[in-house]
Amino acid sequence: MAVSRETEAYLTQYETLFRTWNARINLASSATLSDFRARHIEDSLQLLHLAKAGRQWIDLGSGGGLPGIPLGIALAEQDGAHIHLVESNRKKTAFLLSCVAQCRAAASVHPVRIEVASEQVTKVDYVTARALAPLTDLLSLAEPWLSNGAVGLFHKGRSHEGEIADAKSRYSFEMTVHQSLIDQESVILRIQNPVRL
Repeated sequence: MAVSRETEAYLTQYETLFRTWNARINLASSATLSDFRARHIEDSLQLLHLAKAGRQWIDLGSGGGLPGIPLGIALAEQDGAHIHLVESNRKKTAFLLSCVAQCRAAASVHPVRIEVASEQVTKVDYVTARALAPLTDLLSLAEPWLSNGAVGLFHKGRSHEGEIADAKSRYSFEMTVHQSLIDQESVILRIQNPVRL
């Protein structure tokens, strides 16, 4: 994804921070760091292609800031755009706060459990999560925002078909499956209007 020179500089700064902190608090498997730009940054930024309108986001279980921090860095170029990062782990919260400050991301960090985050963030346009939970559990966690009109943009790997089948046994929902631009075994699920069966 083409970005401005300033955004590129902040994305590079994020990668540097990630590598430094990862040695101390294990943000991601070291096996995924050899191609950090594609596997993590580009993988996160591809969500912007699926966001048709709206500028308010929430990233559930932000952890090492993926996809939230790259999105926040890119969203800083859009007036009024913002992403809320929800993470209850204190060490990871400290990492996220450092990234937001040093990379000038259009983001805020909410150091709370996902189950109570809707009390702080009531209305968004998009909900994201990456490597957080099986789809059925993810729909339950994201329900406060999805039932209020938000669109879910969820990264899923090779087991996505089984997760979708399980979720469909418990929810009805509108879904479009987008092939990942980065990993041929991965997809992005665009989900709207889930209703418990």
